[in-house]
Order: sequence, then C-alpha cells, then structure tokens
Amino acid sequence: MTLSISAISPDIISRDGGSIIELAGTFSTDQVYEITVDSIVAYSGVPGQGNAIYTEGSLLSFVLPEIDIGSIGSLTVQATSSPGAETDTISLSVIEKPFRSTMLDIRRMFPSWCGVGARRIELEPREF
Repeated sequence: MTLSISAISPDIISRDGGSIIELAGTFSTDQVYEITVDSIVAYSGVPGQGNAIYTEGSLLSFVLPEIDIGSIGSLTVQATSSPGAETDTISLSVIEKPFRSTMLDIRRMFPSWCGVGARRIELEPREF
C-alpha cells in the first residue's frame, strides 16, 4: 500500500507544543509510523508508545513537542518497518502564541471602561 497524506487538521499549530494533530490519508494498518516536523520527533500521546504511532482507520493522530522553527514547517511521515520505507511530506504553518505578559501589556493601553480583563498577572484567574 502506498503511503499518502491527503489532509492535516489543524494545519496551523502553535510552536509551544502539545497540539494534537490528525493526518488523513492512505496508511497501512499493519505499519508503525514515525512523524517528524523539521527533524523533531512527534509523540503518539498514548502512554507507553513513545514515538511509535499507529493508524486509527484512515487517520494518524499524534502530539507535537515544542517546535523551534519559523512560519512554515515540513511534516514527514515514515513507516518504520524497514530501512528506506515509504515516506510522505506535507507542510504546515507554525505560529507564535502571544505570551501572557504581552497580553497584559496590551490591556494596560485600553481605557479602564473597556472591561478587557486583568491588567496585572496577580489579577488573572488562577488555572489549576
């Protein structure tokens, strides 16, 4: 069976990692795949599997680690069954999420009546 990627969702990801990505396409169900983004290995997100990614029907799902690249990345899927196994590549956009401190700096510029949220980190709701 020929390895082929037809779609990626989402196709724009944040560079800070943790994004769950799904690839649609033609994948062999008896293969283990390794996915890299500009030579950074992605993980399966399943405990105990590490970077060994298995198909779920016609989908490959995986979790990206932090990516230190510019605005366009090259995502490569490779079957790990043997040396020189099939590969396919697709591009995706990588964005920089604004840091919380930047957001607070922007909020400080608005007049107080705008009600845009906290203006200091101490006033932000705590996330547990």
